[in-house]
Amino acid sequence: MTIKVQLENKEVKYLEIMSGGEKSLVALMFLFAIQTFNPSSVYILDEADSALDQENSRKLAHLIKQLSVDSQFLVVSHNQNVYKEADCLAGVAMTSNGSAIVEVKLNEAQEKTA
Repeated sequence: MTIKVQLENKEVKYLEIMSGGEKSLVALMFLFAIQTFNPSSVYILDEADSALDQENSRKLAHLIKQLSVDSQFLVVSHNQNVYKEADCLAGVAMTSNGSAIVEVKLNEAQEKTA
């Protein structure tokens, strides 16, 4: 299968010669296009944003936020542009008793600081 892509304000390219970030965008657009036809209730994305630059990371975060109205997203990311749009963050921290899961609900944290 050969895939030709034209991103906004760019020339038509074959997938093979695109950068890693462009390939990631195409893969995510393809996934979300399919899911628009037959949506799932849960999506798990494991560092899908790792090859994206800051601007495209922000766009992905906003898209996930919009799609999360009807579906739940579990996103593994180290990218601040992605996780600052999250409703809840979860991580693992070391304690004197071993590992512990730490959860921060961002909406509640923002309400407390306001």
